[in-house]
Formats: sequence, structure tokens, C-alpha cells
Amino acid sequence: MFKRINMLKNHRLVNRPAQIIASIAAGMLLSSVAFAAPEPPAPKEDSIHPQIRIEPRYPIQAAKDKIDGSVVLKFDIMKDGSVMNITVIKSVPQGIFDKESRRALKQWKYQASDNGAQDQHVQLDFVMGRDSPKPKNLMKDIERIKVKQ
Repeated sequence: MFKRINMLKNHRLVNRPAQIIASIAAGMLLSSVAFAAPEPPAPKEDSIHPQIRIEPRYPIQAAKDKIDGSVVLKFDIMKDGSVMNITVIKSVPQGIFDKESRRALKQWKYQASDNGAQDQHVQLDFVMGRDSPKPKNLMKDIERIKVKQ
């Protein structure tokens, strides 16, 4: 009986060096998975944000009439970071928020660069309050800024 118990104790399906190698390989695999981090996304060339952003004023008459709306502006960023060539691409309702949007955007300041940037877009959403309906996207894939009364 003792002989049989000793045989069971000493019986190995895999030899000792193979067990050590398998343990090391499993440990390396688990540690590489545990410490693996996703690669950070590459910065987008088109994701430019102003360093100084002047909020547009809600037009008095629009506030009195409780009008919400949005304006999409196209502009160029000069080498010194200033904004030039501001054009209204689309506005809803037309003409109500255009002047104030252009006035505010002209005061924005971006980081100075060697080349500047051409044909940038931004959407300014003018909303009266929390109960206002959510403004629509007037243009795809552009920065949107909420202007509250």
C-alpha cells in the first residue's frame, strides 16, 4: 500500500523543466495582456480649438421674441492665430444671429502657427434655456458651441 501511495505522489504527466517553461510562458502572456494599453489616437489635424473664445451676445430682439437658432460660419486662421475671412454658410432662422456670430468669431484667438488654417467651420447654437428644443446639426463633423441667453 505504501509503495502504491509513493508511486502516486511521484507520478508526473509532464517533466519538471517543461512545467517551468509553461509557467513562465503563461506568466509572460498574462502580464503582457494586463499591461497592454490601447494606443492613443493620433491627434487630428482638423481639430483646432481657440485659445480665446468670445461668447456671442444673444440679440435682444431674438430674446424678446424667444427665438432659438443656429449659425454655421466658415473662416480662416491666420499665422498669428487671428480669425479672418468670416462667412456665414447657413443660418436658421436666416439673418437673426448672423451679425452677432461674426462679431464674436472675429475676436477669437488661436495658437500661432507657421501655416495657419484655411476653411475652418464652426456652428453656434443660440438657445433660450433648458426647455428649448435641441438645435439641429446644420453641417456634419464641425465644432458646435452653445450660446445661452
